[in-house]
Order: sequence, then structure tokens, then C-alpha cells
Amino acid sequence: MTFEFLVILFLSTIVSVLMLSEYSIHSLFRYLVILTFITIVFVDLKEMIIPDTLILFDLILIVVYFIIYDRSLFIQFNFISFEIISSVIFCLLMLLIVVFIHINYKTEVLGYGDIKLIFIMGLLSGITCLMVGLFCASIIALIFQIKNIKRKKEAFPFGPYLVIGFVVSWYLTYLLNF
Repeated sequence: MTFEFLVILFLSTIVSVLMLSEYSIHSLFRYLVILTFITIVFVDLKEMIIPDTLILFDLILIVVYFIIYDRSLFIQFNFISFEIISSVIFCLLMLLIVVFIHINYKTEVLGYGDIKLIFIMGLLSGITCLMVGLFCASIIALIFQIKNIKRKKEAFPFGPYLVIGFVVSWYLTYLLNF
């Protein structure tokens, strides 16, 4: 057994105990999303890639949850539809900016897996929580990567910071009932 597997197993057990104590569809949904995020963190740290299979699993999970939770998702324009539209628009803008910088400056500022992860996070939480999560992720990444300022060209995985920032903002908005 590798160390990463043991850490994932330990974190999954803690998340299971904390989240499944409610026995509701909401807690099961949050549990599955957090488990995929934990996996994304370790894969991104080790291989600097966010697997499309995990993003696709989360996307299918979100669509199924929206259909079960809110049957009017695709029929009328409601709050959930607004969150989906704002998340899509925001991620398209981010993608355009990343492609523009990549073409003009021949550098990569954000990976495409990070943009897909941000899209999933926007679908989960809405644009306000997403912005707070991105801000938290940027501050956390800045704090942890401050030592690498001299090695400016060295890439680092941003997915773990995105997950930490998102989970912090997701639970803050969940606790504060925004």
C-alpha cells in the first residue's frame, strides 16, 4: 500500500463519518463530491493532471442531483439555471483568457483541467461562492508558493488549492445559509 492510498482512505473515513450522519440525499451528494475532490488533490499533486473521468463523474452526479432535487431545471429559468448559466459564462471567459495568454505569451497560467474543475465548482455552488473559493485558493496558493518566487518558470498544481478554497467557501456559505 502506498502512502497516498492510506491518506485517501483515512480522509474518506473521516468524511464518511462527518457527512453521512444526516442520512439524506444532500449529505450523500456532498460526500461523493468531496471524495472525488480528495482524489483530484492527490492525483494533481502526483501527476499534475486533473483526470477527465473524475470531472465527468462529478458532472453526471450534479445533473442527476439537479434532476432529482429540482425537476424544473430545464423547463423554466430559475435560480439553479442562473447558476449554471453564470458558471458556463465565467468558465468560457477564463478559457478565452488562458488561450489568449498561451498564444500571445507562450506560457501557461492555468491548466485546462483547472478550468474544468472550476466549472464543476461553479455548478455546485453558484457564482458568488465560486468567486470566494477562487479568492481563497489564490491566497492559499500564494502563501504556500511564496518560496518558489525565484523559480518563476516552475509550474505547480493549482487543483489542490482550488479544492481547499472551494471547500472552505462551500461550507462557509452552507453554514451561513447564503
